[in-house]
Amino acid sequence: EEQLVTDNFAKREILSLTVRCPNAGCSDKMELRQLEKHLSQCKFATMQCPQCQESVRKSHLDEHKSHQCLQRLLTCPDCAESFVYADKQ
Repeated sequence: EEQLVTDNFAKREILSLTVRCPNAGCSDKMELRQLEKHLSQCKFATMQCPQCQESVRKSHLDEHKSHQCLQRLLTCPDCAESFVYADKQ
């Protein structure tokens, strides 16, 4: 019966390797152990717009949802009825 043994030295060595942020536009480098924290805060990180599923930088999501998203809701200035921007006539 084989047993797996944790190699803490190898683990420390791997976690200390220098990696680049995978987000387009970001040139940050860090140790692998710091990558997860960086990705959660990176201003170049993208996410899907919940309304149109377009990939948008997290830092631009609010702007996208209110001014660029084709699925954003607008209100007609004449009748006050709401409609989706892509359906406007």
